[in-house]
Amino acid sequence: MTVKLPKNRTSAYLVLPDLHIEAAGDWVAGIDLKTWSTLRQYLKAQPPGRYDGIVLLGDVGNFNCISPHNKENYLAAENGRLAKDYLAIQTFLEDLSDSTGAAGDVPIWWLQGNHEFWVDRLIQKSPALSGVIDIPVAMNLSSQHITWALS
Repeated sequence: MTVKLPKNRTSAYLVLPDLHIEAAGDWVAGIDLKTWSTLRQYLKAQPPGRYDGIVLLGDVGNFNCISPHNKENYLAAENGRLAKDYLAIQTFLEDLSDSTGAAGDVPIWWLQGNHEFWVDRLIQKSPALSGVIDIPVAMNLSSQHITWALS
């Protein structure tokens, strides 16, 4: 996609690295809710079209429940569920879209980080999960106008 900008304007992108979102309680742990609340207020105060795109720099999800760091450490991942993490991330993505006015008008790119790669590694170990838990498929990213990029 090519975007033509006025000669006196440069591109502006919102870049969000290493959010490490995971399910906990009613909403999201892993992301500081005070920080997100402040960022959301800032984003809502911006004029429409302020950002030409949003880049999620990987590790959007924490995915502690499938972390290789917790291998044989069952208490560390107790009560963790991939589906719950996906729902927490989905809540965040919807909130981000609402806060930026993106809703399909602003391209969003999600670059795969090492935490997202853990999902791929789980699929490699259990190929029957392919097409079920893949992040782009399970989270229906294409319908949200989010481009998934492998790193």
